[in-house]
Parts: sequence; C-alpha cells; structure tokens
Amino acid sequence: MPRNTDNRRRVFADVVSIDAWHASFDSGKAVVDLHADVMFGTARLGGEPESPITFRLAVKRAELVVVVPETEPVKVDPASVAREIRITKGKKVETFQRTEGRKLKAGLGLNLSKKGVNTEAKGEARAHREQTTVQKWDLSTPVQQFKIHHSKTDTGDYRWIITFYNDAGLEGSPWDAAKEPRLKLIDTRNGGNKSIEPTVRLEVRCRAEDLAISDLCDKDETRWNLLSRASGFKTRMAAATAYVRNKLIEEGLHVTSIEDRFGELTIANITAEARRP
Repeated sequence: MPRNTDNRRRVFADVVSIDAWHASFDSGKAVVDLHADVMFGTARLGGEPESPITFRLAVKRAELVVVVPETEPVKVDPASVAREIRITKGKKVETFQRTEGRKLKAGLGLNLSKKGVNTEAKGEARAHREQTTVQKWDLSTPVQQFKIHHSKTDTGDYRWIITFYNDAGLEGSPWDAAKEPRLKLIDTRNGGNKSIEPTVRLEVRCRAEDLAISDLCDKDETRWNLLSRASGFKTRMAAATAYVRNKLIEEGLHVTSIEDRFGELTIANITAEARRP
C-alpha cells in the first residue's frame, strides 16, 4: 500500500482529521468508489513555550472538497455523487430524579398509676423514622446533528458543506465513511501501464469566521490581569488568530486572509490512497 508522505494531517489534528481511499485501478477495475472519513473535534493549542497564550479551537462550518486535477487520467461519474441534502439525527437523553420522604410515627402510651404501668395511657413517648422513595426516569428528545449540503465550488470541484445543529463547533463524523462513499472515479486510461495511480486530492476548507476560538488565557499571569478588560480580550484574540495563520502557513496550507471574516482557509489536505485487496 502506498504511503501518503504529502498528507497534511499534523496541523490541528484534533480540530479535523481526514482519511481518504479508493480501490486500486491496477486490479483491473475501471470504476472505483472514493471514500472520505472526516472527524471533527476541539483542539487545545498554544502549548509550545514560545506561544504567549493558550486556547481551544473548533470549527463551526466546513467544506469537504474533492479536487481532481485536469492533468490526471481520471474523472468523476456525476451520477454517483452523494447529492442528497440530509440532516443526520440523534437523541439527547436527560436523566431526572425525584426523591420523596415522609416521617412515620411509632407511639407508646404510658399511664403511671398506683397499680403499675397501663399501656393504654394518655401520655405518649414517640419515636420517628423516615421512609424515602426515589423515582428515576429518562427523557429522550430527538435532535438534529450534522447538516450536509452538496454543491460545487467556483472551480467546478464537488464539495459537501457541513454544519452542526446548534451552530456549535463540529464534533464527530458526519457520515459512515465505509458505507457511504462520496462519489465514483472513472479511469480514463486506455490500456498501457496502470501501476501509477491517478492523484485525487481532498481538502477541508472553512472561512475565518467559522473558527470557534474559546478559553483564551495569557500564560503571563501579570499580563492576564492587565489584559482582562475588553481591550485585552481583543489582544488575545489577535494573538490566537495569528497563531492559527502561522501554523497553517508553516504546513503549506492555503490561507487568504484570516483577519477578513470571509477569508478562506484550508485546514486539512490529503491525497486519497489506492488500496489493494
């Protein structure tokens, strides 16, 4: 199996990780399924000694884009593209508990007379004990999770726009990669040597405004106290966005302008692996 030495999976791996594969064409197949396994989460960043801040990073909206270079001897079967607009659903389960208690009386009447003790007395000495009843029940509520919409980019590449049900940071996987391929690839080579597989690239993109930066902390406690005002928050946010920009550039990923809320970022980049039986 070939190794993906050019895959860009190190940066923000906890924010998004991606794996992609298709069956090898050299096994005699002319048409193969392209699978993409995408997993989203939240990263804790800034742990390096040189970073002045720490923060958490997630993404609220992302696009999975399949890029087939014009020079590659392969094309997409349009009829095979997963085009459905779908909303995956799950359940939110809340557990409730109610405790009820009551006191029970145990009384013994004593009547002291010259003849001794009369248990049918008027005077009473009482002991108390509690009886507790605990009730538990679960309330299951259907909720929307991922929203997935298919479209094409301005360069004609197939893409899937992924958002979450409550505009929160994406968490988990939007589809079952093994069972739900994104599309089929058609080998356009006529005979000849097929030992060199066509190259198909997958990218995860977002806009600058889709980044969910939270829990910003300055490592210098003195500065943290000074920067705790509104102006300090802006300073820490600027430092966090600069951190994200610099790390993406270091890994050779595409960044237009992270300061522009509509600036486009590529946060993951991978070449699909050709897998042999």
